[in-house]
Amino acid sequence: MQRKWPVMGLLNREIYVLNLDASYERQQQLLRFPHHWIDLSDIQGKNLYCDDEALAAIRARLLHTWRPGITFIGSGNFHYITYLFMQTISTPFTLLLLDHHTDLMEDHDLLTCGTWVTRALRTVPPLQKAVVVGPGDSAYEHIPDDVRDKVCLLPDATPAEIAAACGEHVYISIDKDVLCERDGKTHWDQGNMTLEQLEAILLEVLERRTVVGMDVCGEWPVPDTHVFTRENRIYLKKNERANLAILQAVQSAAQIAT
Repeated sequence: MQRKWPVMGLLNREIYVLNLDASYERQQQLLRFPHHWIDLSDIQGKNLYCDDEALAAIRARLLHTWRPGITFIGSGNFHYITYLFMQTISTPFTLLLLDHHTDLMEDHDLLTCGTWVTRALRTVPPLQKAVVVGPGDSAYEHIPDDVRDKVCLLPDATPAEIAAACGEHVYISIDKDVLCERDGKTHWDQGNMTLEQLEAILLEVLERRTVVGMDVCGEWPVPDTHVFTRENRIYLKKNERANLAILQAVQSAAQIAT
């Protein structure tokens, strides 16, 4: 009997760009990649926290257009949308979260950019555990007791150790606040990971695990006036460079696999 080998790498390399906050409109190099543009900008009640009406509206808008691939979300204020993405996965999987924050605050029935991992660990049965890379050891103090056993914090692990901590199937979620300020800029406090280190982690996981989906957030918020100062343009280009490097890592892993 011929052995069936698992498929490594990202299962679906289609690119989805969510227009929640206009943060990608000026990332023209990123938008040159063939992608699905999904406009969610008119939905109210979605910034930082997501009320029930907004969550239902976003889910309905994604239903016929989106499937797990590479999704660019926008500002970290909307990171909770990863919760919706993970609800579509039926096979047991690990969440690999590359983030300067754990997003494991107590949710109190409120879905926010800081509580979505807690809710996912409680309510998404196929989610076996969350491997969180980026926060310091002290982050353990703020993890709710009932999900603590499902969380693995790896503040100083090598790419190989990170891949080994994940199960066979992995969903990767990246917040660019995990990066040092040289390589990314968000409106939250930044971590100290370099873009090269992030690429190395992605390559290792993509080469050794089956990645069932992936998303990226952490864009610099667009000013309400849409008037970009020199500082804003610098931040935008820095983040676009990081987005392009993430896509390049996915493509490189795909070439190695073939």
